[in-house]
Order: sequence, then C-alpha cells, then structure tokens
Amino acid sequence: MDKGVYLASVLFLLLGIIGIWFSYFSGLSETLSEMGGISILVLILGIMILPIGLLKGGRPTSKELIPIGLTLLLALALIGNPMIFFNKEPVIDETGRTITIHLVSEEWAFNKTNPTIKVQLGDRVHIILFNNGTVPHDFAIPGLSEEKTGIISPQATGELEFIVSKTGNFEYICSIPGHAELGMRGKFIVESPQE
Repeated sequence: MDKGVYLASVLFLLLGIIGIWFSYFSGLSETLSEMGGISILVLILGIMILPIGLLKGGRPTSKELIPIGLTLLLALALIGNPMIFFNKEPVIDETGRTITIHLVSEEWAFNKTNPTIKVQLGDRVHIILFNNGTVPHDFAIPGLSEEKTGIISPQATGELEFIVSKTGNFEYICSIPGHAELGMRGKFIVESPQE
C-alpha cells in the first residue's frame, strides 16, 4: 500500500471524525454547527482516498489494516447516527401567535395568587414582569426555557421572550434562592395547538 496515500487517508478520516464529534456530540454545537458539513466531506474524502492507496501500492499489511479498520468503523458509527443529518432540537412550527403576559411580583407571589398560565406549542411568549416588591425578583421556567428575565430591582421592569418548544406541565418561579420556597411559583402549562 502506498504510504503517502495511506497517511493522507488516515489523516482525512481522523480530521473528519474529530470534526463530526465536535460539531454534533461535544455540546458545543451552537458554535461549531457550521463545521459539521465540512467534517462529513473531509471524512468522505478520506474514505475515497483509501482505495487509491490500495490500488497504487498493492496489498496492505496487517499493521496498516488495523488502524484503518478501526477508523472506518468509528466513521461509520458517527455517520450512521441520525443526529448528524437531523437537528437535535425538533423543528417547531410556530403558531404565529404572540402571547404577552403581564405579571407583578411582590413578596411572596406573582400577581398575588400565582395564576396558572396556559399557552400552546409554537407560541411566542412575551413575559413582562414589574417588581412591585421591596427586594429583587426574577422570572424563570426551568425545563422549558433557559432564558430568564434577569434580576429585577424593586420598582423596575424586566422582560423575557421565547418560542415554546415542548408541551407539558412546567413551573414558573422566581429563581432567586429561597423565593420559590416562600411561594413565588405557579403552573405553566403548554398544550398542543389541536387541544
């Protein structure tokens, strides 16, 4: 087997595998998602170069076959994973509705009674929170949105906007330590549009 072509194919295969891993499996997909397509092309290029080395240089030795076989198996395992070709997050059809919810925080509740909030999957939710209390508060929906209003000083307003991406029963809270336990929590229900 031609050593130059062999080394080139191994290099392309390894670069492709490393790039695919960083793009789709490392948790850095937000910043590296553009690298995924290029990495797949590099991996395919490595797979295409490999037969040229076999044709050009003759029969490969077992020392050459073992690393190439392992690299190819890893490459096929990565390419065979559907996460590479489909987004990890499901594509949400937006309803076209913007739901604006006005809330007032005080010690220790939202709108005095922590009302149950219902929205639909795909709604754009716009929360406007006025802090009428004497200490800072915020608003968050753990498990539904990673966004928060941020800490809102007394007599100030904070906002939060996001598109609802999954159905279920969630809880909205003031995420400042101890505030939810004192009563600043309520139900946030997301229904399917057909419900």
